[in-house]
Amino acid sequence: MVRPRLIPIALAVAMCSAAAQASDLSYLKGLLDATPAGGWVKANTNVFTAASPTGADAAPSVPSGPIAVTYAWAGMAWDGSRGNILLFGGGHANYVGNEVYIWQGSDGTWTRGSLPSKVDLSTGFVLGAGAPQSSHTYQTTIYAPGTDRLVVFGGAAWNGGGAPSDANGRTGAWWWNPSLADPNKVGGGDNTGWDSTRAGSNSWQVRPYDPWVGMDPLTGRSFANGTSAYRSEGGKDVVYLTLDQNSSGLPALFRYELGTPNTPDSWSQVGIDSGATFLSSGAAAIDTAHGLFVRTAMTGGSFQNDLAVWDLSKNNAANPSLNKEVGVKLVDTNGGDWVPNFSTSVAYDSATGQLVFWDGTAGGTVWTAKAEFLQDGSLDTVWTVHKAESTTAAQPKGNFGDGVLGKWEYAPELGAFIAMDTPDLAAGDAGIWLYKPLAAVPEASTTAMLTVGLLGLGLVARRRRRVA
Repeated sequence: MVRPRLIPIALAVAMCSAAAQASDLSYLKGLLDATPAGGWVKANTNVFTAASPTGADAAPSVPSGPIAVTYAWAGMAWDGSRGNILLFGGGHANYVGNEVYIWQGSDGTWTRGSLPSKVDLSTGFVLGAGAPQSSHTYQTTIYAPGTDRLVVFGGAAWNGGGAPSDANGRTGAWWWNPSLADPNKVGGGDNTGWDSTRAGSNSWQVRPYDPWVGMDPLTGRSFANGTSAYRSEGGKDVVYLTLDQNSSGLPALFRYELGTPNTPDSWSQVGIDSGATFLSSGAAAIDTAHGLFVRTAMTGGSFQNDLAVWDLSKNNAANPSLNKEVGVKLVDTNGGDWVPNFSTSVAYDSATGQLVFWDGTAGGTVWTAKAEFLQDGSLDTVWTVHKAESTTAAQPKGNFGDGVLGKWEYAPELGAFIAMDTPDLAAGDAGIWLYKPLAAVPEASTTAMLTVGLLGLGLVARRRRRVA
């Protein structure tokens, strides 16, 4: 199938690469060249806590230290313009520090992009209000290449678990400028660190809270258990998110279009969860070839679908109820149920057109699937997943306590996936791994499908015939 939507994305990546600091991918490409398809290679060359603040700069470990940024319902972002991973997190009953970490793709080292802001431990508010509260980020951390910003929506903020806020109420999304990264400056303003003599980088910018659906900031949509995926639309950075209210399990689909540092953003609700799927902890990706927002779902009781899928061509800001999700059931190659769990994450391989799932329950084993359609062009409600065990003995250990969530990314610049492993608390490390995907499972040709159909006359088909 022709994929015209891939062209704008490629142009956007090229443009941002020229505008931002040039990336040095030779180290990562060298690792991948030496790795067989379907295999994994560990890429970090130091431990995560080597980059943690120390001495007077360190935030208190209340109750946990910086390593919690890697596991506490956390997500990362791939900065393809520089070839780095950007990480911000902590939050709720985990870690108070709001420093940014940068994993350098040029040499595999963990570094720091900022020092943590001082926090009033009685209120949780950040000194100077020039940086966000630490928060669980789930799968809502995004790097926007056109704007060249890390976008942080937050989820459950330190320490009470509510929406990120300051003394004036709920705050909006926060942007962080990677070009202002400095390991020895606080992310906010001057003299706002735990060491009050430290200068600030002013690398954070808060975006105005927009009650896009007319709700009070304290009772509006929550980013807890939120999912997100990025797409370039008309030269604009756009993020799609599923956001719930009152833990209903039926979140709505929102579209967030970034403005510029000096112009406002735009929010709109463009779809609903009509009840075909139950959505809690999970992850999402955009199949850019077909314009589909695909989110993992939870099964149980009357909820039996494994994915919620929205057709983004049907976005309807005027009447979101007209854009309902399609519930999709996943089956393995033998026709048996394949059910994602709370840990399952998903990313889209734009080179092969495959959705690739990883949950860490079987080390480096992944599963792949493609969107499937009926003869009339409508979305099929049953898709087949293909198991791909690791071709290398070296692979992540997995077994995530809080889920993979946003720790699984596709890097089109590498043609590979990047994962953050579950941490080794004793070593103070969270391994960064590269996964080199196998070639896509070939689709049956029209002739082959016709032959199978003729041979199968008189037999009951397991499922309806579809076309890709």
